[in-house]
Amino acid sequence: MAIRLVWQAFAMELGYRYRLYPTVEQADALLGQMHIEANPRHLGRRERALRRSQRALARKRKGSANRAKQKARVAREHARVADARRDFQHQQTTSLVRSHDVICVETLNVAGMTATACGTLGRPGRNVRQKAGLNRAILDVGWSQTVAMLDYKTKLYGRELRRKQETGNPRG
Repeated sequence: MAIRLVWQAFAMELGYRYRLYPTVEQADALLGQMHIEANPRHLGRRERALRRSQRALARKRKGSANRAKQKARVAREHARVADARRDFQHQQTTSLVRSHDVICVETLNVAGMTATACGTLGRPGRNVRQKAGLNRAILDVGWSQTVAMLDYKTKLYGRELRRKQETGNPRG
């Protein structure tokens, strides 16, 4: 069985395609085997319904039965987003594990990437709203959960998962 390598970071929500190859020769050999799946943006699809439910919850009186029912509706909307995301990740990771013997992922500092941009009183942040949207998009992808799924599925299927440290440079 030939070893086929996939080097990719899960930067699907931003539309970036990271191709990290160990050598130029391997890069040429692997170009035909790369496949990047577009992120379906699960939170963005349900965002309108979620905002509407949360606004309705804010209008309910605390402690009332109607508030409890609305709180359950908001929780159900969040659960729908999580379920859709998890289903997509299971499909993609299973497809990757079945079609490749060695899968390499880049370990990303998600906490550092999603740090707040609000700053302090002395030095207020810039582009805070834009950064909040970027953070939402990064967290919507669920990189850590995808890598965790790849980890257990590679063991289950007898494949190999390699982790590459983040370099800070998008070109590798």
